[in-house]
Amino acid sequence: MHAKSRSTGRQALFGRRLRFLRTLESLTQSDLAGRLGITVEHLSNMERGASAPSYSMVIRLAEALGTEPANLFLFARDSNDSPGGNIPGFEWTSYIAAVGSYEYVAHTGITYWSDSLYQLLGVEPGEVEAGPESFIRQVHPEDRARAMQITAELKAGRDLPMQNFRVVRKDGRERFVLTHRTAERDAAGRLLRLHGVVLDVTEQRLLQDSLRTMHANLEERVRERTRGLVETVQRLEEEVERRTRAEAQAREGENRLRCMGDNLAGGAVFLVVQGAEGSLRLAFASAGLAALVGGGKDAAAPDLDQLLAAMSPDDRERFSRELDACFRHNRSLCVEVRFLRHGGAQAWARIQAACRTGESGEQVCDGLLQDITDIKQAEEDHALAVQRLQRAHALVRLGHWEFQVHEGTGWWSDELYEAFGHEPQSRPVTLDFFLSHVHPDDRDAVRREFMAAVEEQREYRGSYRVIRKDGSPGFGYSIGRPTAGSRPGRAVYHGTFLDVTEHKAACASIRAEDERLRELMSCAGMGTWVWDRGVVRHDPEACRILGLDPGAGDMPMDRARAMILPEDQGRVPDPTRPGPVEEPFRAAVRMRPPGGEVRRVLLAGVLYRNPKGRSTRAEGLVMALDGLLPE
Repeated sequence: MHAKSRSTGRQALFGRRLRFLRTLESLTQSDLAGRLGITVEHLSNMERGASAPSYSMVIRLAEALGTEPANLFLFARDSNDSPGGNIPGFEWTSYIAAVGSYEYVAHTGITYWSDSLYQLLGVEPGEVEAGPESFIRQVHPEDRARAMQITAELKAGRDLPMQNFRVVRKDGRERFVLTHRTAERDAAGRLLRLHGVVLDVTEQRLLQDSLRTMHANLEERVRERTRGLVETVQRLEEEVERRTRAEAQAREGENRLRCMGDNLAGGAVFLVVQGAEGSLRLAFASAGLAALVGGGKDAAAPDLDQLLAAMSPDDRERFSRELDACFRHNRSLCVEVRFLRHGGAQAWARIQAACRTGESGEQVCDGLLQDITDIKQAEEDHALAVQRLQRAHALVRLGHWEFQVHEGTGWWSDELYEAFGHEPQSRPVTLDFFLSHVHPDDRDAVRREFMAAVEEQREYRGSYRVIRKDGSPGFGYSIGRPTAGSRPGRAVYHGTFLDVTEHKAACASIRAEDERLRELMSCAGMGTWVWDRGVVRHDPEACRILGLDPGAGDMPMDRARAMILPEDQGRVPDPTRPGPVEEPFRAAVRMRPPGGEVRRVLLAGVLYRNPKGRSTRAEGLVMALDGLLPE
C-alpha cells in the first residue's frame, strides 16, 4: 500500500514537471497532443498524475518538448522518500528548465557536448563546434569577460565553485544558467578530464527577481499605507478640530443672529420648516415680528396662521403661493405684502427668504421681514413730486438734457423731444441732431459757444432760433453746467431747455406797443419821469418838454424840485414829509430849467412810501400846457 502511494506521488511530480516544461515552450495541451498524436484527455491525465507514461511516451515527450528524457524526471523528491529530501533548498530543482552536459579531455583539447546542451543554447546538435569558445560566444556580453576568465582558470587546473551566467540563445531569448564541473587528475595533480553540467535556471531566477520586486513593492506599499494612514489620522484630527471650531462658530453665529433679530429696528428674522407630510410651521421668529403684524413689541411671537391672518387678503394668497414655490423648487423668495394693524392702519413689509435642507433632512426656509412703510410712503411722495414737476415742466415747456462730452451722445426729456416736434424717446440724441434743429444763421455761433464752454469747463448759456421737425420756427433758451462723470476726466453737461417762442412773441408785441405808445405820447406832448434811489430820470420827450439837455436828464431830487417855481411847489407832494403809502397827484405848475425860460406843464404821478411813511419811489408823466390852456 505504501509503495502504491509513493508511485502515485511520483506520477503527480512527473505531471507537474511535464506541465512546467510545456508552459516554458508556450504550448497548449492541444498543441502538444497534436505533436504526439494523442488525445488531449490522455495528455491531461498525465499532467494531473492520473496515469503514468510508458518509456516510449517519455522519449516522444522529450522530443516534442526539445529536451532530454532525464529532464522530465528532474523534480524534487518527497522528503520522506529519500535522505536528501530534508536538505534545505532541495526544492530549487523544481525550477530547472533544462540540463545539458559536457566533457573536456585535456590531452586532446576536445570538448564533447550532449544534445541537450545544444538544445539548451538554442542550436541544433553539431551546428556549432563544441568547446569553450562557442559557449562564450553565446554568453551575454556583460558576463562574457568573467566567463573567459573562469575558462582560463579551469584550464590552468584551478578548482572553482558553481558559476552562473546569462546566455543568449540563437532565437534571441535570454536564459540564466548554472555551470558545475568535476575534475579528474593524475597522481601528479595534472588535469585529465572535466565533466560538467549546465542547468537552465531561468524560471528560478525570474521567480527570485519577482519575489524581490514583490517584497520591495510590498514594503513600499506598506510605507505608503503607513504614510497614508498617518496623513489620514492627521487629516481626521484637523477635520475634528475644524468641525469643532465650525460648530462653535455656528453656535456663536446663531446667538448673534438671534440677538440681531431681536434688536432689528423695523424688521424681524424668522424660520419656516416643512414637515414630512408637507405641513408648514413657524419654528422661530425674532421679537420684531409681533410688532410688525399688529401686536406689541413685548407680545408673544405669532404662529404661521396668525402671520397669514394679519396680511391683507389680496396679498395672502400670493405670499402662500410664493412660499410653496420656494419649498417646491428650492428657489429664493422676495415679495412685498401689506399688514392690517389694529385701528385700521396699513403697513408695508418686504419678505425675503431662501430654502435649504436642514440637519435632519427637512426643508427649512430662512427669512427676513422688513417694515418698508416709510419707504413706500417716500416712493409715493416721490412719484407725486415727479408728476407735479412733469406737469409744471409741461406747462412752461421746460425740458432737461444731458450731454456726454467724450462719447458725443446725449439724453433728452420728453418735453425736449416735443419742443422740436418729435415723439418722446423716438431716436438717439447727438450734438449734430440737436444742431440740425437750430436756425442755419445761428448754428455756427451755438456750436462755437457750446464747444468753448466744454473746453473751458464753464457754464453755457445760449438763446437761439429753432426749426421744428414740421418746419415751424421757434425760439429756445438753454443753460448747462458741467458735472463730474462716472470716470475721472469724463465730464457730463446737465442743462435745461426753455421754449421761449411765446415769450419772444410777447416781448416783440410789448416793444411794438411801447413804440406806438411813445409815438402817441410824443404827438400829445407827453413824457415820463421816475424817481428812484434819490435820482430823477426823464425820458427824451420829457427833456424836450422841460428844455433839458437829453444828456442831463438824470438829476437829484432836490435839483428836479428846484425847477418848480416857489409859489407852485405846494401843489405837488413833498417827499421829505410823511404821508400815505400811495399818494397820487396831478397839478399844473410852472417850471424853469437851468438857464431856460419858464414853462407851464402838467405833472401827474404817484409817490410811494413805506409803512413807516418814508418816501421810497415816485413815477409819473409831464405834459406841456403852453398853448393848450389860458394862463
